[in-house]
Amino acid sequence: MKQFEVSANGHVFGIFAASSEQAARDLCAREAGYEDEADMADRLKQASELVAVEVVSESLHVSKV
Repeated sequence: MKQFEVSANGHVFGIFAASSEQAARDLCAREAGYEDEADMADRLKQASELVAVEVVSESLHVSKV
């Protein structure tokens, strides 16, 4: 499972574990009380501005001395 940071209009709503960007946006919308991103856009009567960006953590390499 990948990790995505979901934001809109300069506000970060959180990091969501999901299989895709769309799934992360849907999870974010569910957290806000909607069925999914499409339901949110429909109920707000405007296009969604949610953006999901995959968070890639760098591996930490530890060397013994």
